[in-house]
Amino acid sequence: MQENNDLRHPYRLMPDSKLSVKTSPRTLNELHDGAVAFRQNPARLMQMYPWADRFVCGMPLAPWQRPVVWNNDMQSRFIDALWACVDTGSYMVNEWVNFTGHGQETCYLSDVVIDGQQRLTSIERYFNDEIPATAIDGRLLLFSEITEVDRRFFKNRPFPRASIITNDEQILRDAYDMRAFGGVRHTEDQRAVPTIGGDYS
Repeated sequence: MQENNDLRHPYRLMPDSKLSVKTSPRTLNELHDGAVAFRQNPARLMQMYPWADRFVCGMPLAPWQRPVVWNNDMQSRFIDALWACVDTGSYMVNEWVNFTGHGQETCYLSDVVIDGQQRLTSIERYFNDEIPATAIDGRLLLFSEITEVDRRFFKNRPFPRASIITNDEQILRDAYDMRAFGGVRHTEDQRAVPTIGGDYS
């Protein structure tokens, strides 16, 4: 057995975590408000984050993020999963801000989405009436076509937010890779319930 020379942890062989991640309970209502804010005044957010060229639910996307790859069918099925109260994981954001004598201000990579772009895009497009969800009777309905009671219910659905706080871009890139490449993509023949449409994994 290889000797461990770390005197602080004489029985430790594995490394400590590089990331301090906090997960907090959030609801879809917060994402709804962010999507509406961006739709109504994109210039304001672009001024806050001049380095960002893409946004989702009012949050800037990391410049190394891949494009949106889920098609309409995949996105609608994700919204159906939210309606069905399926555990949909969490999205990750960098909450780094710069504290100055005038309070706090955003800086490069502040509030940037590290993980969850495909799911957040699906949510934003649903709120924007760009994709439908499946009603009880099988109809495909846009968000504006459902009842006010259902809209309130959906916006109150939980969708946890994982957050890290760092101004080190390499740490953010490492976090992105760990979240994005942590598993092997499923193939269509591995579905438990075959469906018509593209792959959804």
